[in-house]
Amino acid sequence: MKHSFRVVRTMIWKFIQVCFCFLLFSNCTQQMPKQVVKENNPLLIMAQRPTPEGYPAVIVKNIEYIESLPFDGMFLNSVSGWNLMNGQPVSCDSIYSEFSILEGAFKKFDNNFISVFIHYPGDLWDDQAWAVTAQNFANMARVVKTLGFKGILFDNEEYRMPKWVNYGEDYRNPKYNLQQHGNQTSLRGKQIMEAMVSVFPEIAVIHMHGPYLSEPNYRIPKVNLKQSPSWDKLELMGPFFVGMVLGKGPNSSVIDGGEQYQYRTEKDFKDSYDLRKFEIASEETNSWFIPVSLRRIWPNQVEIAFGTFDIAWVTGYPMNHEIMKSTLANALKATDRYVWYYTEGGSWLRPGKMPKEWLDAVVEARKAVLNTN
Repeated sequence: MKHSFRVVRTMIWKFIQVCFCFLLFSNCTQQMPKQVVKENNPLLIMAQRPTPEGYPAVIVKNIEYIESLPFDGMFLNSVSGWNLMNGQPVSCDSIYSEFSILEGAFKKFDNNFISVFIHYPGDLWDDQAWAVTAQNFANMARVVKTLGFKGILFDNEEYRMPKWVNYGEDYRNPKYNLQQHGNQTSLRGKQIMEAMVSVFPEIAVIHMHGPYLSEPNYRIPKVNLKQSPSWDKLELMGPFFVGMVLGKGPNSSVIDGGEQYQYRTEKDFKDSYDLRKFEIASEETNSWFIPVSLRRIWPNQVEIAFGTFDIAWVTGYPMNHEIMKSTLANALKATDRYVWYYTEGGSWLRPGKMPKEWLDAVVEARKAVLNTN
């Protein structure tokens, strides 16, 4: 009898130990972020100056030529994309009427994005104005899904008045301080992302600039400073991005587009990647607009992309087709999934408007990266 009792007691004790270990492991698994996995075959997106040349009615005329180029997709422009954040309703039908000519037209490009440009819908505490804006984005997302496109390119550089991202100088509600403006901006970004996800759960949203421009506390690579203004000129850009991250579903993507045109070397791209993927959300940075609950999982909630440009943006950083070849290759090696190539020196949209050496540079850059993966 005593022997039987000891056996039972031993079995119970072992069972308790197994349960404890299981709970401990389960708790650790939930707290630890998943392993960061990059795309084995990075994708290259064509970006042209946002003019009517990039509107659907023009693109469809040369679509066979465009799809023969060494890209995986493109950013498309439209009247709707400029009007989505004007504070006035933009219907699904009006958006679709611009793009219907492209439904089913693309045979090769399967990573297409419709460009949407930031504007001022109204005061951040104006619920009606921002509800209209969220519905406009939902309408755009529905059209994106109908067309079989990948998502939206959100150009968050303010080209038009009135502006609102620069707190205090361009916009401020006198009832609230900076932190309250940041929180309210995040709320509006979250509402917009939730509206899009509700109609297109797999949507991808690339922000031309990521939240790095609104953070004062981390070490910014010197090459970054050549293009970026001081953080206190764009305080609300980062909170808006964070709001979209908070509003994304499990299958959607929010992407830091990395519009920093001075990167050239592998180290430039690696430094930028590490800063935007890890450092910005670290406890050491202690970002004023990234909630503590989001920091630990940030690397698995945010994708890092890179933009390149075919013209020298500032003195000291020349650009030609040979430099572009190595720049593109380094960007493709560093990205999570996307690199976008913005051009003003020629046009990819019409035959004969892009010099052959620039085309060859793209082909050779992609080939070099393919051979290393």
